[in-house]
Amino acid sequence: MKSYFVSTYEIHEETLALYPHRDVEYQTKVIEMEAVYYVKEPPLRIIEQSCKLNGASYAGRREWAAYVTKHTYKLPILIQERGSMIASPTHSPEHIDCIWILTAHVTDLYPDRTGPDEKTTIHFHTGLKLTLPVSYASFRSQLLVSRACLGYFQARSLRHKPKNY
Repeated sequence: MKSYFVSTYEIHEETLALYPHRDVEYQTKVIEMEAVYYVKEPPLRIIEQSCKLNGASYAGRREWAAYVTKHTYKLPILIQERGSMIASPTHSPEHIDCIWILTAHVTDLYPDRTGPDEKTTIHFHTGLKLTLPVSYASFRSQLLVSRACLGYFQARSLRHKPKNY
C-alpha cells in the first residue's frame, strides 16, 4: 500500500480505520482500501471534523446514538448519512488507544488467540485483515450496536421520504 503524509483528513467511502499513531508529528494512521495516510491530527479530531463537514456536530451524533442505543459509552458515530458511514470506537473515544473502525466495510470477525491478550481479527470486503487489541465479545457487540444504529437511521429515512405529487 502506498503511504501519504498529510495535515488533515476527511473520512470518506474508502476509509476503513483510524489508528492512534505514536509519533511527535503524525498522530493518526488512516487505513484506506488502497492507501495509508499519516495525519497530523488525532483520530477524535478527524471524527469531529468529518461530522462537521457532513453537516452535524460530533456532540449531536453522540446524542443521537445514545438516544437510539440507550447506551452512554463507546457510541458509534454516524459520519455521513448519504454513504451510510458509521464509525465504531474500540475504547472510549478519549482513550489513547482508541481505534475507529468504519463498520460498513467489515465482512467478518473472529477471536485471535495467538497471544496472552484478547484480540479480534476483522476482515474487510477488500480482503484486508486487521487485528484489534480488544476482545471478540466486545468488538462484536460494538459492531452489532453500530449496525443497529445504521438500520434505525435507514428505516427512518425510508419512512420519511417526500412523496412525489
